[in-house]
Amino acid sequence: MGPVTITRRRFLERGGGVAAAAVAAACGAPGRLPSPPTLRVMLNGGIYEELARRLVIEPFERETGAHVVVVPASAAQIVTRLIAEQSAPSVDVAIIDQLVMGPAVDAGVFDTVDAARVPNMRDLAPAAVDRRGYGPIVHSHNLVIGYNTKRLSVEPPSSWADLWDPRFKQTLVPGAIELTPGILFLLQANALNGGSYENADPGFAAVARLAPNVRKYFHSIGEVRPLVSRENVVVAISSNMLQVEIAQGSPVGMVFPAEGCLASPAVAQIVRGTKVRALAEQFVDSYLRPEAQLGWAQDYNVSVFNTKVVVPDHVKARIADRVVFFDANEVARRRGAWVDRWMREIKG
Repeated sequence: MGPVTITRRRFLERGGGVAAAAVAAACGAPGRLPSPPTLRVMLNGGIYEELARRLVIEPFERETGAHVVVVPASAAQIVTRLIAEQSAPSVDVAIIDQLVMGPAVDAGVFDTVDAARVPNMRDLAPAAVDRRGYGPIVHSHNLVIGYNTKRLSVEPPSSWADLWDPRFKQTLVPGAIELTPGILFLLQANALNGGSYENADPGFAAVARLAPNVRKYFHSIGEVRPLVSRENVVVAISSNMLQVEIAQGSPVGMVFPAEGCLASPAVAQIVRGTKVRALAEQFVDSYLRPEAQLGWAQDYNVSVFNTKVVVPDHVKARIADRVVFFDANEVARRRGAWVDRWMREIKG
């Protein structure tokens, strides 16, 4: 066979193709650019997911080039799924209710967090740092008292203790025991009456005495807003839920109880076995950035814990004044027994 003649143009075309193939091969797959790393995150859906995307996820994706896949779920669903797939986790990070996550912690689902690799943790208030080394609190809902300003015909309560006053007969709507507001209400009733984590008898006795004042126990957060905006009820619900009604012009009043607002924190947990641990640590750090923390306070009306954040006074007035924390470890240890006892004795 004689020599093959190649024109300069054909030589350049062939050379360009070879070079492109070499670059593609070096990137891991012939003809393809490298895929961005993926981080899978479980968190609450709805409005919460929308805010998380704007305040945390989109800035994180721009900075890292990673792609975040959100798996929306309730706290209970997060716990159930992570325990079920513990041997081969498909999720890297969970943003979860601290007072619900106990079974997942006990099962060993979450890994400890190295604060040196999450720089914004050094600026957190002590209450936001888990003493066992698990993920930090990223923000907190706060249980307060709400009421309908047009329909309540008696003086509004100023404290948790006031709710036992006969003037509130058949007007109270606390949370049922399976919900975090219900657990917090029981814990506060217990604290008011000299109880402890080891001895919840005073709390159960106090809730039993409250029966004449209870109109119903709510079993879904969605039940509360229509009730308080239209009817003569006094509710125990988070301040950010009440703020939605207030912002819409509903006749809703909010009380920060004298004993303190009750914290319902959300925490960022790294799932044990993640294959993108460094990326997961960066994501947790992004939640704690001052600009993200300020956004959560302003747009979601929750307490934040980065001490470098200056929350304006008018925003603080929508969230809480003094916040009371209950020990999540103690709650996790006893929550199941409290729920069982509630169903036997209170049945609300």
